[in-house]
Amino acid sequence: MRSKATRDLAGKPVLRVTGKASSADITCALPDGTRYLVTSNRTARFTPSAATEATVTFQRGQPAMTTVLRVQGRRDVYDFKSFVRVD
Repeated sequence: MRSKATRDLAGKPVLRVTGKASSADITCALPDGTRYLVTSNRTARFTPSAATEATVTFQRGQPAMTTVLRVQGRRDVYDFKSFVRVD
């Protein structure tokens, strides 16, 4: 599995994960040290031959947030409380 951190055209952070994401530990950290863990890579159903994009509805200070997965560019799957604070 490989990962690459970049920014999109608007300057928002983007994390690209390729490979078998179901076995990955995907964590994110804020500058204040607060850490979050992504759990949707273990619970959502993915299509191995197609790209899956995920967007987190991030709200600072919340203990858990929703991840919206776009499978094959057309079907949205909402994975509630899948971006969890672990501090």
